[in-house]
Formats: sequence, C-alpha cells, structure tokens
Amino acid sequence: MMKKLKFSGLLLAAVMLVGCNSETTSTGGNSKVAKNALCEKEKMSISYGSSTYLDATVVCDKESQNTNLIKLETMRGSEALLDVMPSNQKVTLDMTNVPVNVDVALLDDGYKVVEIIELKPNSGVTKSNQKAAYVFKGGWGILRDIKVGEAMNIRDVF
Repeated sequence: MMKKLKFSGLLLAAVMLVGCNSETTSTGGNSKVAKNALCEKEKMSISYGSSTYLDATVVCDKESQNTNLIKLETMRGSEALLDVMPSNQKVTLDMTNVPVNVDVALLDDGYKVVEIIELKPNSGVTKSNQKAAYVFKGGWGILRDIKVGEAMNIRDVF
C-alpha cells in the first residue's frame, strides 16, 4: 500500500509540473483539455520561423469564427486570430466582403501547420483540403516564415 501511495504522489507531482509550463508546442495528451484551456484566454502569443512574434485573439465560438475575417481589415500587422475548432475538421473560409488579403494556417492538435491558404480580397468561399484543430488567420504575408510541417509555439500573453 505504501508503494502505491508513493507512486501516486510522484505521478501527481509530475502532472502538476507539466501543467505549469506556460509555453505549448504540442498537446501530446488530451486535446480537448488543451482547447478548453486556450478558450479561457483572450490573447495568446504565437511565434514561428526565426523570430516572428504575434499577438493572437483566441476565438472559440462558431458564430465569431464564421465572421471574424472582416476584423483583419482593422488589425495591426502583429495581430492575428486563432480559432479553436470544436473537433478536427475541414474548415470553410468566407472572404465575401473582406477587402484585404488574408493568410491562413491550419494547425493540428500539436500546433503543426498542415495547410497554408492565401486568400484574396472578396474571393468568396474557400474550403480547406486538410482537417484542422486550430485555424490561424493573419494579414497577407504574415506566414512567409513558416512552412507546412513546422510547428507554431503558442504561449500566454503577460
């Protein structure tokens, strides 16, 4: 019985230490828990490539995800949107009435880029080829330093 208690205590301590890390490059475990944690945040810092750092507004509700491309028109170059999808799924991006170019990166559960889509102004509806757990949206050229297969680092904004 004592060995079980020691093991349980060590396991709990290890889980708590892992949970204290403020930077995430892979969810590795339960993606639903990770997604719920992200949805509790308003903004996250995202880095990728050699030194690209952006502040991303986290968007978890479906209605906002469907209409938020228009918000990119008024965002600064260092701002972006990070849509947290309810499940890994193909996405539809509606550029109707969006007057600016938009770069989109579809990310898997480990924040690895699975598809990059460059959207032109007022180009209508585009459907992704790949399924995504997260959809990163930014202004034109924002994804010039990352390629499919590379991971984004996502951490809290302090």
